[in-house]
Amino acid sequence: MNSFIDKYISTTIENIKNSRTLVLFMWWSLFSFAVSFSSWVNHGYTGPRSGLPCWPHFLNCKDIFPLEILPYGYGETTFYAILLALIAYGAYSLYNKNYLNAYFAILVLWFWKVFVISVTYGLGNFDYYDVVLIFVFLFFTKKLDYLRFVFVLLYFIAATIKISTGWIDGTYFTALQTGLPLFPNLLSPFFTNVVIFMQIVGAWFLFSKNKYLYNTALYYFIFFHLYSTILVGYRYPLTALLTLIVLFGIDDRKTNFQDLRPKIKDAFNWLVIFSLLCLQFIGIIIVGNQKVTLEGNNYGLYMFEANHQCISRYNYENKNVVTSSADARNRCDPYIYLQEVKKICKITKEKVLWTFDHSINGESMYRIVDEKDACLLVYRPFVHNEWINIKNPTHISEVNKNIYDLSGVNKSKEVFTKIENGKIHKGNSYLENASPVTKTKLQDYIYKNSKKVISAYWFLWICTGLLILYFIFRNKKIT
Repeated sequence: MNSFIDKYISTTIENIKNSRTLVLFMWWSLFSFAVSFSSWVNHGYTGPRSGLPCWPHFLNCKDIFPLEILPYGYGETTFYAILLALIAYGAYSLYNKNYLNAYFAILVLWFWKVFVISVTYGLGNFDYYDVVLIFVFLFFTKKLDYLRFVFVLLYFIAATIKISTGWIDGTYFTALQTGLPLFPNLLSPFFTNVVIFMQIVGAWFLFSKNKYLYNTALYYFIFFHLYSTILVGYRYPLTALLTLIVLFGIDDRKTNFQDLRPKIKDAFNWLVIFSLLCLQFIGIIIVGNQKVTLEGNNYGLYMFEANHQCISRYNYENKNVVTSSADARNRCDPYIYLQEVKKICKITKEKVLWTFDHSINGESMYRIVDEKDACLLVYRPFVHNEWINIKNPTHISEVNKNIYDLSGVNKSKEVFTKIENGKIHKGNSYLENASPVTKTKLQDYIYKNSKKVISAYWFLWICTGLLILYFIFRNKKIT
């Protein structure tokens, strides 16, 4: 075993020395750790004061390594100071071309990042990119070729979350008060379908020897990430855009599919790749509408999957607690709200009545949870939970347009109810005077035929995946 590890490390260091791209990727890795940790410090994600719960398959996760946060103690801030020192040491080692020390610094930092994500349900999905790509760098053979392949594969996998009505008809954006950034809402279905097509098909042109196909893919995704910054801010582009430029925009040596043809020594690489696909499909294969129930959602990539609004009500000890969301970034995950109920259950000896109303992409709001004693509920992570009613939920109201991100304002959690044009509208009180959600004739047509379009996209996704495997195993090139 020791000889295998020694050989792997020596080969890795030699590859890094001979690849400017891998060295730049190491610099990017350290930078990504700094970005992530700066947003995590003093949030107590590993301890009981965390605002986010444990994963449903790992309910006692906060007992492993609880770090105290300010103002209660210096445990977490001290630990992150040590991690900052390690980031600085890794950068110093890279500057001095001591690649071995830099490699081990990145390895330790990566393990901490995996641990935090493993004990924090609902943490930023953008961090998945960092974890996966740095894992490829740390443990894969033929690092550069597989870094490029897995990066494009993540585009391909991310397309699956967009194969849904909200993206196909563009209502993800037109149900927002601010609409589609910089462009009229009439163009929303066009742009959203272009994104789906490019992530399924166009991303693979980054492997093309044809300079027009290659440049089309490269410049499209550069524009895509810069444009997405308008909505999502810097976090995702700092990961995806910089990695795209490092992996595909600098090194003249292109990766061909024949470079990825599996050999025995690459079996681990392909096992991990297969695992990524399996994780993405956990939410897809669970019975029901994943966008409504969010079941299995966080096990794979889930960015931008739907535009959510919800109202949650708890009744216990003659108290009525109402929480409502006007923020499209809030996924309105029943599991997270259930964990809030469980906290109440530990305090009160009475039953806790819980109702949960949910709307996606500006569609009607339905009551998907209506429980007389939520304390008795058990959440099963890998199958549909029958207490989440998706077969015949009660219609509650229509909704008004919401906002993509309301973190910059003091938004209320109170609920408004009013009648407009003979229809009841409910939602967060911040949205009381917002416009009702409407669809264009084109969106109505797409929505009515969405099942056919969704089937067509899945057919394209499967065929594209099989074609890529053909090129890899048949030693062919995209030209």
